[in-house]
Amino acid sequence: MRKKSAQVALCGVLAGLAAALMALGGILPAATYCAPLLASLVLIPAREECGAKAAWLLYVAAALLSLFLCADKEAAVLFLALGYYPLVHKALEAVKPRALVIVCKLALFNIAVCAVYALLLFVLVSEALRAEFHETTRIMQLVLLAAGNLVFLLYDLVLRRLEPLYRVRLQPVLRKLFR
Repeated sequence: MRKKSAQVALCGVLAGLAAALMALGGILPAATYCAPLLASLVLIPAREECGAKAAWLLYVAAALLSLFLCADKEAAVLFLALGYYPLVHKALEAVKPRALVIVCKLALFNIAVCAVYALLLFVLVSEALRAEFHETTRIMQLVLLAAGNLVFLLYDLVLRRLEPLYRVRLQPVLRKLFR
């Protein structure tokens, strides 16, 4: 894409799509963790078609829209903490050796998740979340964190497979559309 107006239009549509996906997180109770992952996928076309700077601006816009419009604040804060992952994914893949890549990715995920829940519990003081944390045992919380790590690794695998698929299937369509 060479035209700035086409890039702005694409990023605007993608920001709206990300906000709509995040709003679904408030409607469907099980989507608290799925909505941020799905919404972050809209950053792939923005990065490929408009560049990294526009993709980062799209992420900021989508995160702010989610914080203001999304009924599920837990999902919105998770998107704020981890929604940028498709933008840093390539940089993390370049780390050598390969075992260090996985350690870095899991460290990023765990730091972000712990920061989110510390923010929700102690700064924003979500009483519903605080009551939920008191009801669950520490072992169950650790099991949930381990399951989150597994889901994050699966998300990373999906991202690695989805980026080439985007370049082959969707990128030619978008390039024809915005010619």
